Amino acid sequence: MQTGSLRVLDRELLAAKQSQLVETRSQIGYIFQAHNLLKSLMAWENVAMPLKLHPQIKDRQTHSINRTILTLHH
Repeated sequence: MQTGSLRVLDRELLAAKQSQLVETRSQIGYIFQAHNLLKSLMAWENVAMPLKLHPQIKDRQTHSINRTILTLHH
C-alpha cells in the first residue's frame, strides 16, 4: 500500500472533509490557456461568468469589477 500527502495552501487534502475541499477550492483561481470564450456572449459577459459563479461576489460587485477590467484593457 502506498501512502502520501496532498497539500494545497498549507492544508492536507488527502483525507479532508467535503466542506474543507470546497473552502480550499474557493481560494483557487483558474486561468485557461486555450481562451475558451463563449462565442454567444459579449466580452464583458465572458469576463463576468466566473464572477457570477463565485458564491461570495454579489451582482453589483460583478458589474463594478467588469467595468474596471474592461477599462484597463480597452
